[in-house]
This record gives sequence, structure tokens and C-alpha cells, in this order.
Amino acid sequence: MDEHSINASVMLHGFPDLGLGGGNRPTVALTLAPGRLTGRRIYVALLERFGAILAPALGPAREAGCKLKNVHLFANDKAINDADEVLDAHIDAEGRIRVLLILVKAIASG
Repeated sequence: MDEHSINASVMLHGFPDLGLGGGNRPTVALTLAPGRLTGRRIYVALLERFGAILAPALGPAREAGCKLKNVHLFANDKAINDADEVLDAHIDAEGRIRVLLILVKAIASG
């Protein structure tokens, strides 16, 4: 594995079942190429990996400037209000970051 890659541990809360185990809070390991990390980049990586099952929740993230009001993003326990905010400060010296995505619409509807 490239020592310069970014290793994101992404916990998904309230998303559709991705067959990963972990109940309604599965954790996905993403290895991303070096570069500016944003929430939008994480959303797009998840869409590329899981496709249509996440498209209803994250699909609009492909459009620059689109705001996802139904998804809350946390990086290392800090709320991130803008999907385009740079998250590099939350990456540790070994290239790791913990991310929590909460799909609000699914939680509110049951």
C-alpha cells in the first residue's frame, strides 16, 4: 500500500444495507489517492464502490456545489457543514481519518 495514500474508515449510519455486516452501522474502509480530501471526494468514492444502492442518498454529490441536506458528515468526531471543506487537518500522520456519515432522512422515517 502506498504510504502517501489516505485511509478513510467510514461508518455509515442509516444507509441501505450494503451487505457488509455491522448492522445499521457498517464501516467501509476506503483507500484514496493522495490529494486534497473533502467530504464530496468521500461521497464520490462510496458511489464508485457501491453504485446504485447509494445513489439516492449520495448521487447529487457528483455535482459541484450541490449540498446534501440529508447527510451529516463528521471527521474524527467534528461536524463538517460543507462537503467541499478540506479535511486534510483531520488526517493523522499515518494517513488515517475516521468519518461518520449519518443519513438523516432514513433515521427520521423509521
